[in-house]
This record gives sequence, C-alpha cells and structure tokens, in this order.
Amino acid sequence: MPRIAVIIPAYNAAPYLPLALNSLLRQSYRDWEAVVVDDGSTDGTAALMQGRDWGPKIRYLFQANRGAAAARNTGIQASDSDLIALLDADDIFLEPRLERGAAVLEADRGAGLVHANIAMIGSSGEFLQSRKFPEKYLSGRIARHIYRRRARIAPSTVLFRRACVERAGLFDETLRVSEDRDLWFRIARHYRFVYLPEVLAYYRRLPTSLTGKIDRVVEYQLAFIGKHRESGVRGALDFHLAYGSICREMGDALFNARDRRAALGWYGKALAHQPNLKNLYMTLRGALKLAASGAGEEHAHGERNHSDV
Repeated sequence: MPRIAVIIPAYNAAPYLPLALNSLLRQSYRDWEAVVVDDGSTDGTAALMQGRDWGPKIRYLFQANRGAAAARNTGIQASDSDLIALLDADDIFLEPRLERGAAVLEADRGAGLVHANIAMIGSSGEFLQSRKFPEKYLSGRIARHIYRRRARIAPSTVLFRRACVERAGLFDETLRVSEDRDLWFRIARHYRFVYLPEVLAYYRRLPTSLTGKIDRVVEYQLAFIGKHRESGVRGALDFHLAYGSICREMGDALFNARDRRAALGWYGKALAHQPNLKNLYMTLRGALKLAASGAGEEHAHGERNHSDV
C-alpha cells in the first residue's frame, strides 16, 4: 500500500484542479496515492476527471454536496495509507512537499503532524506574498495556540499520521468554517506538531465579497471555540482570548475593505473580550479613520478566507 494518501476535495474547481494534480504528479516523493473527492460540483469537474487518464495513482469519487469536511472524510476513509496529506483543489504543491514532510515523521516518531509555510498566488498564478507567522506558536504542544488563533496551519502543507484521526476523530462535518482548525486542535491535544519554515505549497487567493459572508464565518468560528469551552477542554480565559482574536480579525478584514464603520464595531467587541493594548490601538485607529472619512463608508471586496479560519 502507498505510504501517503493525498486527499483532494474539489467543489467547482475545474479551472485549477489540473494544476493541483500536475503538481502532485511532479512530486520528488513517489510512494503516494491520491483520492479526488468531487463534492457535488456542477462546473465540469466530473468530465475533467473522467475524460482523461490521470494514471493508477489517482482515484476519483463523487458525492452530493456536503462541504469540505465531509469530502476530506470521504477521502480519508477511502484510503489505506499510514500518512495523510491534504491538497485543496486550487492550491499547488512544490516538488519536495511530500518528501520533506515524510522525512520529518520518519525521523521523529513522537510527532503526529508536520506542516510548513505557504506562499500566496492570485487567480492567474501570479505571486502575491509568502506568509510569516511566529514559529514559537507552530511547533511542539500547541493546542492552546491553535485554540487562541495564534497558530496558523495551512491545510495544503499538512501531513499527519492516520493514527491521529483514529484517536482524535475525523473532520467535524457540522462546521463549514474552522473545520480544519478544529481537527488540528483535537490532534494537538495528543501529539506534538513540527513546523518547517520553508514554502512547500502555493495557496491560491481568490476574490470574493465580504458582504454577507462575515456573519457565516463568525458563526462557525464561534461554534468551534464554544464546542471546546462547553466540553470543558478549554477554560473561560482561553474562550475570551479566542473570541477577541476572532473579532479583531473580522475588524481587520473589514477595515482593509474600507468598511470602517463595521470594522469599528468588531474592534470594540475584540477589546471587550480581550482588553489589551493592541485591541485598544485598533479600536482608536478605527474610530479616528472613520471620523476622518466621514459618514460615507463603501462596502468593498475582500479576499477568500484561508481554509484555516
């Protein structure tokens, strides 16, 4: 059986899926299988997968639309490999992606999950930027950092042992946002994480409207932190710190989209749940910018939320 199973959920990603699959076929590490799970696409994904011979290492499954968590679970359950990697259908692996992760887990038997840095690309493949996160939050026993939103883990860089989901469970299919953070948190309660500070995948940032999306994103983010607060796994302090981080991130997204009135409201909530100098500064900055710009605030467009939200 192949050592690594690469799980690829696909929903209306036909323009990008061939690029993702070709990046997988170019991997320096060859002992892998792949499961593409079409989550009810209506854009020709089925014709794309069935109309071309992708080789014996890539399987295609179709299911009615149930969300990314369900698609990933379907792929995990359909595979037999000891190690599991994730690749979003519009992202791209760099050539050593699987090799570098497998080497870490082979050498460090106590580690359950390895992840790495990513670089952002645009809809046409143009380079935008690489992401920088404090490494002290990304390696070791980091469950509290994941819960408090200090740790950012890019799904398309993740490689973990099947034993992790056998112990912690699969993706929570009730969550349509933060389902990946929820799984990382549950795995991190039992296993050490290893972070590789090198870019091993490209994350494609696609333009979407923030209007009408904020409430849905926040609903699931709060469901994640509430789930583990109610179970007693995390305490009240962690809950409020996580709540404040969620509100500040929403404020930042709206501020960058020039909806400063809405941003100020979220900054105020962040300050209430997490009273610190950073949130105080963001609240004051938001108030001053709003006052300077006057009452007319336009709703602009933002960016796709990262799958790790």
